[in-house]
Amino acid sequence: IEIELRDSTQRVGISKIVFDHKRHHIALLVSEKDTNKQFFCLLAEELETIFSSRDFQRGSPAVSAVCMCTSCCKDDYLAPEAMIPMEWIEECAAAGHVFMYCGERPVRIDLVAPDVALTNLQHMNVEYQDLEIIKKVGEGGFASVYYGLYNGRDIAVKELTASAANRNESFLEFRKEVVLMSGLQHPNTVGLIGLCTQPFCVLTEFCAYGDLFSYVASRRERELPLPVDYVLDCLVDIANGMKFLHSAAPPILHRDLKSPNILLCRVSHDECTVENPFPKPTFLRDSHVPPPETAKVADFGLSMKDRFEVTERVVDNPIWLAPELLRKQAHSRASDVYAFGIIANELFSLELPFINHEYSFMFELEDLIISGERPGIAESTPPHMKLLIEECWNHDPTLRPSFDEIVRRLAQLHLKNQSARQFFEQSNFSSNTLQKFERGAAKSKQKRENVKSSRGRKARLRKFSKDLLAPEEIESLMRRKSR
Repeated sequence: IEIELRDSTQRVGISKIVFDHKRHHIALLVSEKDTNKQFFCLLAEELETIFSSRDFQRGSPAVSAVCMCTSCCKDDYLAPEAMIPMEWIEECAAAGHVFMYCGERPVRIDLVAPDVALTNLQHMNVEYQDLEIIKKVGEGGFASVYYGLYNGRDIAVKELTASAANRNESFLEFRKEVVLMSGLQHPNTVGLIGLCTQPFCVLTEFCAYGDLFSYVASRRERELPLPVDYVLDCLVDIANGMKFLHSAAPPILHRDLKSPNILLCRVSHDECTVENPFPKPTFLRDSHVPPPETAKVADFGLSMKDRFEVTERVVDNPIWLAPELLRKQAHSRASDVYAFGIIANELFSLELPFINHEYSFMFELEDLIISGERPGIAESTPPHMKLLIEECWNHDPTLRPSFDEIVRRLAQLHLKNQSARQFFEQSNFSSNTLQKFERGAAKSKQKRENVKSSRGRKARLRKFSKDLLAPEEIESLMRRKSR
């Protein structure tokens, strides 16, 4: 099969997919005309998706990936002596080498494996010395994260720091995340700014307030429920980011959606009024301007296109995993929706999911989830949100709403919540006035009627907002009006 690609400048790129019936080999070849290797990388990604699919794995022998050495292969491009195991190439690339050795010959990695060398993203390459690294802000198993500057812009620098033992695995995840992020540009997904290859670094947007999981933990420790309007801001942003991923063709499944993978650009507005506010990063420049968004979906290292059924479980912690995944069924868009329901409940309850369930080992928690157990929903959760959360984590994936529907319903709730707050702010109701009426109720029948009327007004205010404002917010607003 020969496939021709023309880009916007009418440059032609040709790649070929060749199947050798005798050797049972599938070969992906790129010609000299495909100078930017764009189409080659696209085809390589599609083949990788196919090889990961459940249908391919069921009836197929083990798959081994190799590359042809450009120095060795001549007439027979599938000759065994010309084949280099992909693991060798990835190991060299992960170590930051430009060349690898085939025998005693040095061979450029970008010539034999342009997808591994990220050749199609050369326009995003950044020299490491052009970065200003200011402070280390996080560390994981495979990478360290730094706050820095590039061309005067605030950035997060994720630098690969894996040991030799897991370098290949971390490099594969790193490369996959970079390729995927390069095609994702949305206000509610963390955007890719550039990349370095020596050492391997990903440059992304910087979200100053860390991850949502940590912020919820901080509010829990300080016993400060999150205002409903802030919760809705977060949920709308997360849902919009996931709607964007699922609207791709084919849809992109996150597969690891959880509160630690949601990054925050701002915290709740009430932090400036409490005694022990959430600390603002001291290393930020005075000129730092946060994005207008509240939250962004991050960490696409495990994401995959929803074209084939993939049952491989890539996450050990079952807290945010849908029951069908624990039963080793295929990932789907509904699996991401389930995780969103868990996150939404975290924001309203401020509790660790399943903290009130009894289990000693993770496999016991998995059994609980498979049997239908879910985290407790806080009493203060607005009824409409309680219903949406329960729909999102429905045991039947086919009954869960899509992110299109979630975005629409959250927008309606957000509008009603704003209307409720505006109604309170514009109301001339005063609890002091009510107390005066109550004290004088025995003196005058008219005053008794006024008390009744005022109490009725209070009831109407509560009824109008109880579906959206949390009880403590209602009391706060009433106290503010009484001053």
